[in-house]
Amino acid sequence: MKSPRPFRRLWLLPLLIYFLLTAWSARANALTIDEGLHIASGYTILRTGDYRLVEEHPPLVKFWIALPLLPLRSLPDPTTLPAWEAVASQADMTESLPLLQMAQQLLYPHTPTARWLLPARLMEALLGVLLLATLARWGRDLWGWRGGALAVALAAFDPNLIAHGAIAGTDLGATTFIVLSLFVAQRFLRRPTRTYTLLTGATLGLALATKLTALLLGPALGLAALWHLWRAPTRAARARLVRRGLLVLALTGATFWAVYGFQIGKVPGVPGVPFPVPAAAHAIPILRVLGHSSGGHQAYLLGENSIHGWWYYFPVAFLLKTPLPALILAFAA
Repeated sequence: MKSPRPFRRLWLLPLLIYFLLTAWSARANALTIDEGLHIASGYTILRTGDYRLVEEHPPLVKFWIALPLLPLRSLPDPTTLPAWEAVASQADMTESLPLLQMAQQLLYPHTPTARWLLPARLMEALLGVLLLATLARWGRDLWGWRGGALAVALAAFDPNLIAHGAIAGTDLGATTFIVLSLFVAQRFLRRPTRTYTLLTGATLGLALATKLTALLLGPALGLAALWHLWRAPTRAARARLVRRGLLVLALTGATFWAVYGFQIGKVPGVPGVPFPVPAAAHAIPILRVLGHSSGGHQAYLLGENSIHGWWYYFPVAFLLKTPLPALILAFAA
């Protein structure tokens, strides 16, 4: 449903409000423990082309938040720092000390901290704006301009999205590209045109380069594709969807590989793979997460601490952190 003329640009208002809220919060909050590591990782890779400090998460969001730091002449060349020697001699890819030392030597001595922290946080806020714009358009597709306006208004004032948009992390970026790729993919499955084929492959590749959890898009979209194949009206339509789907897979791989600079090399930390492979450095986040998972992670919930967590942690966190009006509307829907 086409929105009335006075409301056609009204959806821009929640985006502006969201950006202002996150920018204000970004100026007010102190440095969090992970931000320096993410920024140092992205900046170091951009400056050197060396992916050994990619750590637990693929590099795309870290590249994005580190981009404004490239023109800062006060930041030194990472290869001139003592921490780079630890990076060069790093044998254990699951060891965080080299990146911690790099952040301490590259970023922390350069004060005021806001000179490099605030630009990185504002780049994160822009990813939140992209997420809200995607929700607005998807909501409009499904329920008209009123549905799109309601969706973007709820998202703009969500405390979780505001909080993550105000710090230079990886969670909001992963959420943004996962939602964006799902939005484009559902359009592709309904109308597998050339444009949607290109956009689906590109957005899926970018999503995979933000966080390892984006791998869940594979089985989810695979099931959706099977459903659409089963419901295809003709054999020609089914064949067309298969051809375009294979092209989507190729474009996804190419986009993902491009984020790693079309790297070809030996898989680090996996001696059983002696031959070079594309995007070999992606093994580092996988090894890091596997090592982290085996050792557990300190967690807190309802007055208790645990290394291994609780099966009900995320449902409880969702209920506690989501505003009551949003919960009521969600359950009512």
